[in-house]
Amino acid sequence: MMRIKLSIALVFLVVSTVSSQDNYANKIFNLEAIASLTFASEQQKIQLAEALNKREQSLENASDEEKLAVNKSYYSTFKSIFDEDQKNKVYHAQVNPTYIAEKTSTKYNELVTSYSFPTEHKKVLKSEIEKFEYSKVFYKRKYFLDDEARLAKWDELSLTFNEWRNKQKNAIRQSSKFWQDKVVPYGGFEKRDQDDFIAYHFYINLQENSEAYKERIMVLASSSSLKKAANALASLEAQRVVKSSGALAKLDSTSRNYAGKKLAEHLMQMLEGQLKKYQPLFLEKNTSFYKSIAVEFGKNRQAGMIKKAQKEEMFSRSKKGGLDNETTEKLWSLIQQREEDLELLKESGKQNSGTAGLFENSSQKTKSQIKKAFAKSLAELISRKEFGVIFQSDFKQVIEEKTTEQMTALKEAHKLTEGQTAEIGKMVSTYYFNQAITEAYYSFDKPLKKQKLSVVRYHFEKKFKSLMDMYGFTVNPSSSTNNRTFEW
Repeated sequence: MMRIKLSIALVFLVVSTVSSQDNYANKIFNLEAIASLTFASEQQKIQLAEALNKREQSLENASDEEKLAVNKSYYSTFKSIFDEDQKNKVYHAQVNPTYIAEKTSTKYNELVTSYSFPTEHKKVLKSEIEKFEYSKVFYKRKYFLDDEARLAKWDELSLTFNEWRNKQKNAIRQSSKFWQDKVVPYGGFEKRDQDDFIAYHFYINLQENSEAYKERIMVLASSSSLKKAANALASLEAQRVVKSSGALAKLDSTSRNYAGKKLAEHLMQMLEGQLKKYQPLFLEKNTSFYKSIAVEFGKNRQAGMIKKAQKEEMFSRSKKGGLDNETTEKLWSLIQQREEDLELLKESGKQNSGTAGLFENSSQKTKSQIKKAFAKSLAELISRKEFGVIFQSDFKQVIEEKTTEQMTALKEAHKLTEGQTAEIGKMVSTYYFNQAITEAYYSFDKPLKKQKLSVVRYHFEKKFKSLMDMYGFTVNPSSSTNNRTFEW
């Protein structure tokens, strides 16, 4: 084998177009280095030795321009001798790890100092920067005699790297701003809450499809920090809505507080749904919609409280009327059914308003039919006496009005003592009570109601005439008496 001179000077031989800023040995001019890196065959070693010897001879007394041509010629031979894997080993061996570490550290520190990236993501940042710096040096070695190819590759690397870096910056900026604008105003958060919230939205904003990113988003979505943030968003938004609602202000405080609580729960469910879908934790400022939900909760609560109070009162009344709990429950069910039927009729009337309603062929009960059915079922469940005891307070006002009217007329016709006024007034009041109860209890059957009312009137007039005779007052015959007035 031809003896080859391997001078250290050849290691640093470069042309004017190539810089050696990392002072790392250019191993393509070193047979031993290449052989150790590429496991060159004997035939390849012979070919390389011949090429290196030819290069050394050609460089003697050559001008700079001629040296460039000699090196290009040798490099062309070098590339033809070895396969791609062998050549890449040579290029990789020329990358100085210390130089890469320094360049990586500078870029990494600039990035993480300016932005608060998630701790676990910083390793990714450093790794990507290191790959970029390494690739730059690698392609510098690979194209060390081809400026055009080298610069084109560097431009490609730089473009890709800058796009990646800008994507990281935008994602963390958006996430940090989202935290400041949407969550910080609510207060009460710890550093861990902030870090998890920003990290969650950072990974979402990156829109990466790798399993590692997806897993990280899943872990953060189920964290206590994100649930705490969701609860704050829901609670504060509910408070804002309730405070600004005029309709809720008309309800009692218990119903308003209930509406706020239920709206917060509703909004929390919306936010939890977003976390389950790994979406940004965000509530649209849809005030009118949120108000409608809160008002419905509040009104239902107030109606429920009223309904509860009504039921309690009904049981109290029924107990006084001598009804057992089972009968009272049946009575309450009848009342609720009547209200539901009337409400259904009311809604049906709204839907059928206009010309179309004139031709509606429906099996819907009329208001009169609903009331008649209720009265009939009521009469089958309880007696007239029980009805009177339970519902007497509902007729109190009309009874008092009629009694006052009749007593005023009586006192104008006759000079009554205080005792006479009290005795006659009690009788008149009892009459109107019996009249009202009888009319309501038998309202399902007009002929029967008329008959029962006649009996009530007959007994009253008989007792009334007897009482007036006792006081020495004359009363006109009953034929001139109607439902509201008497001839005194």
